[in-house]
Amino acid sequence: MPRLRKIGRVNQTGRKKLLQRDFHIGVDWSVSPPKIDQSAFRFNPPDKVSADNRVIIEAYRKNKYVQFDLGNVGSWSLPSDISLEEFGRDTIHFEVRIIDPGNPGILSWKSAKITETPPKLIERPSSKDSRFLLDVVYSKLAKGVPMNVGFPEGETQDPVKLEINLEECSILADALIEPNPQPHAMLIPTVLHIIVQRLVIDANAKTFEPEQEIHSASQWQNMWNGLFKSWTGKGLEDLDYDDASELSEYIEKIIAYWATLSGNPAKSVSRLLGGD
Repeated sequence: MPRLRKIGRVNQTGRKKLLQRDFHIGVDWSVSPPKIDQSAFRFNPPDKVSADNRVIIEAYRKNKYVQFDLGNVGSWSLPSDISLEEFGRDTIHFEVRIIDPGNPGILSWKSAKITETPPKLIERPSSKDSRFLLDVVYSKLAKGVPMNVGFPEGETQDPVKLEINLEECSILADALIEPNPQPHAMLIPTVLHIIVQRLVIDANAKTFEPEQEIHSASQWQNMWNGLFKSWTGKGLEDLDYDDASELSEYIEKIIAYWATLSGNPAKSVSRLLGGD
């Protein structure tokens, strides 16, 4: 029997490969819009790379594309604008490319694809230091009550809690943590609606200031407000949130964006109920 062998693609341009040890790219998801993490960025090109070669970072996802020009290898620097606003809180792919000015349009070096994924709304914590925005917890609720939304007390970074009835509905918590798309499709739109309403209450009560800049130590309300701003282009500070119609329109945009991130929740609900 003949032996099977992988057939590789021939590199006809002489292009060389940048290794992961040669660079590091991260995303600062704590700000809105997200941006390249300047403090964590590293680029140490191999000695063989000519100093006059041009360095470019490409960021892309599906039909979205942004290019960052770092200048020459010998004197590179990140540009002043390293915003990733085009992508919001979607997963982003990066590649580093080095171009020889003597051969315009021809790559001399290229990295493999690096993928950066934003923190999930719901995530099983891996350690006591894990941070996320929405946690699923097993709770002792009143008989017959399947779930409740619990909010952190005081100025904290604790997540909002989706409390699930431990004694009568623990299977729902299991499905949400997995995650199973059908329970998410049924519950998350309502949960997002409730969270926005709570942010409005807290903003009116002056327990948080929506216009504050987001940073790694921001309290939970600002983190959620920053997330919604990255989804819709607006935070509460950009709205008259006491106007019921304007607030309703804002919530609709939030849920619509979540739906695009989640595939097609409406189809998931339809399948759950026996539809096509």
